[in-house]
Amino acid sequence: MSKSREPESSLELLLDTMCNTFGGVMFIAIALVVILSMLSRIDADLPFKSDYATLSKKLENLKKEIEIISSKNAIREETIKILQNDPRRKLIADIIRMEKEAKEIELKNRIINAENIILKQDNIFKRSHINISSFRN
Repeated sequence: MSKSREPESSLELLLDTMCNTFGGVMFIAIALVVILSMLSRIDADLPFKSDYATLSKKLENLKKEIEIISSKNAIREETIKILQNDPRRKLIADIIRMEKEAKEIELKNRIINAENIILKQDNIFKRSHINISSFRN
């Protein structure tokens, strides 16, 4: 005997509607929680309103520092232009070049003196060797 399908009762229809409504409410609640958590992360990245005052003070201080540095750079550039045209600059370069040459000459003299000492010691050794060999003969 086959059962014929009975039409759904009104109680089943009511239960189905209630489950769908509950599922919809749960979906909306979960979606709101996710959206709020995303917004709180974005808000956490932004500074608080009290931080805006300190940040604006820091910004003003940095602008003042930039102005000071710019004026110092302008003074330095002016000084460089003045020094480039200064005749003493050539004299200073000549003095530096002469000091280098003097150091090179001093180093060469030391080398020559060391070679002379070596030659003298070699001569003394040869003389002593000649004296010893003549003494033996």
